[in-house]
Amino acid sequence: MLYILKSAITLALLYNCFFFFLSKETFHRFNRCMLVGIMLTSLIIPLLHFTTEHPTVISEEVYLVQTYIEHDNIPIVTAPTAVHRLTWVQVVAAVYLTGVAAMLILTFVQVFSLVRMLHGGLRHTDSEGNTIVLLKGDITPFSIFRYIVMNVQDYEQHSLYILTHEQEHIRLGHTYDLLLLEAMKTFQWFNPFVWFISRDLKAVHEYEADQAVIHQGIDAKSYQQLLVMKVVGNRLQPFTNNLGHGSLKKRIIMMYKKPSSRWLMLKALCAIPVVALTINAFATPTETDPVEDFVATLGTKDVPVFNEPKTGNLTTKAIPTDAAEVLDDTPLAIHPVRDQYGRIIGFSHEGEPASGDFECTCEYVFINGRQATESELRNYQSLVQNSKWEILKSPDGTAKYNNKDKHGIICFTSIDDTPLFLLDGKVVEIPADFINKKKEHLDEDALGQLLHISKEDIASVTVIKDGRATDIFGEKAKNGVISIETKAFQELPRDTCKIEI
Repeated sequence: MLYILKSAITLALLYNCFFFFLSKETFHRFNRCMLVGIMLTSLIIPLLHFTTEHPTVISEEVYLVQTYIEHDNIPIVTAPTAVHRLTWVQVVAAVYLTGVAAMLILTFVQVFSLVRMLHGGLRHTDSEGNTIVLLKGDITPFSIFRYIVMNVQDYEQHSLYILTHEQEHIRLGHTYDLLLLEAMKTFQWFNPFVWFISRDLKAVHEYEADQAVIHQGIDAKSYQQLLVMKVVGNRLQPFTNNLGHGSLKKRIIMMYKKPSSRWLMLKALCAIPVVALTINAFATPTETDPVEDFVATLGTKDVPVFNEPKTGNLTTKAIPTDAAEVLDDTPLAIHPVRDQYGRIIGFSHEGEPASGDFECTCEYVFINGRQATESELRNYQSLVQNSKWEILKSPDGTAKYNNKDKHGIICFTSIDDTPLFLLDGKVVEIPADFINKKKEHLDEDALGQLLHISKEDIASVTVIKDGRATDIFGEKAKNGVISIETKAFQELPRDTCKIEI
């Protein structure tokens, strides 16, 4: 569904470029290439996967829609007696597939009718090697591949005009354009712009054939009189080239219109920024935020981590080494750093404390009511960035810390940045202090310990960032979501599950 939606958006944007800048020009072959190129581009761009460190408002919104669609279908285990709840994505998908099925049935009926027609009547070969099928009754002339179909009366009275016109359709390969068009209409039946392209592409085909007929020296007025007679009664088959197809008035006007300057083809360059816009809009944001920083500390091992909510082939994210391994020679003490006005602006390992200040070792640094570890003290910069702090010196202020006020104490309180943990789609309550203890070494073993499962059972870890998390899961996910899926869970049928938050 996401691919079809992206393809439809791309096609709509590119078609508008064609309509406003090129549709009224007379370089018909170029316009034909543009319309076919629009269809092919709309099929290719959604297959390209890019990431961006500087997402725009559009790319954020597109990614939010993608995330919402994907997570609306996340399979969650329910009891066998649970009532199945259809999601809106499933409803839309059902409507879409019904439309595709209807289009396929209609196409099958049209193909069956066409095949019967091509195998009936009289047949002979023209000078170009095309097979001419002559039928009884009132039938508008048309061509498909190397077949030209008309009634006996038209062949006897107007064969020069009709055969020249239809032979040009065959020579120019218009049938192949129409086959691509019918495939686009089948899978984007809901997109009004694909029907606009159908109208314009068939019109351009007729302009090309009309132009070729006139250039061969055929009398224009006699040819136009034939078009007036044949303009009614368009055939059922949409993938055939019909002599009477399109607006007669526009076709006659186009025959007499002054050729457009070839410099006007440069207007097609307007499609370049549109293509760039769609690629940027569909790019996956990769900006750094607190949740990604949290995942970046998943220990010293590589853990499967995904920046997008859907999992695919497992990839790994290199994890930085623990700070303790790098700062082995750093003293295990910190002291306040003051600005020129005497205000404390941070902490440092280096230099001497200012007059009246003090150095604090692990014994005198407390984090969330407990003594700091050596690793935490060495990584004090991260501690300061993610915590609120205060300095206590008086006995009253330090009583709950066993009066350790000989040199004063520094108390850090972590800012609540704990993400929402999901195990197989269900919220898992994990004590914040336990997460803080494991944050420095949250590898697969720690994840298994946190969730009471074996690390071998973990299939993937998914990170949902920014406001996307709250849009999907509510205020509980203000600090992001880390969703862990087990191997057994991923093997379950998706249509038997639902989300439980």
